[in-house]
Amino acid sequence: MAAVRRAEPGDAAALARIRVETWRATYRGIVPDAVLDGLDVGESRARWERTLKGEGASGLHVYVMEDQGGPVGYVGVGPERGSLAGHPGEVFMLYVEPGQHGRGFGKKLLCRGLSDLAGRGLLPAVVWVLHDNPARSFYEHMGGQYLTRQHIEIGQPLVEDAYSFTAWPAEP
Repeated sequence: MAAVRRAEPGDAAALARIRVETWRATYRGIVPDAVLDGLDVGESRARWERTLKGEGASGLHVYVMEDQGGPVGYVGVGPERGSLAGHPGEVFMLYVEPGQHGRGFGKKLLCRGLSDLAGRGLLPAVVWVLHDNPARSFYEHMGGQYLTRQHIEIGQPLVEDAYSFTAWPAEP
């Protein structure tokens, strides 16, 4: 049975794999192929190992969705990184394996992340989503309110949209 739990250092390899697979599946045609093809699971794993060993030190909390014995998605939340007034919290990342979409895992992870932020007094929270990301509608469906946009660079100029969450949807 699927369940959300706090990430542990032993999850680093799975989180790295999920990130790379999800980026390649979701951002193909949005982010340059050279960037996507250059993603390295080993590098990402090393970064996750360092992050999860010191998790919480920067206020980052990571939760994984575990199903059939291993992680199939994750969410990372914490204090907002930028200077978006009135939004002390941020959902930094939310990834679910491409083959696991449509099972409610994204909703469960988002709810857990927003619940964590609420418990720390970090709502409203912001989620930044690439404008051309088809998953942008997920955040709208979940109650996120469009807030603003910014221009970023990931191998080329791109646009990110910010969605504001003042509360979280009922847990599924």
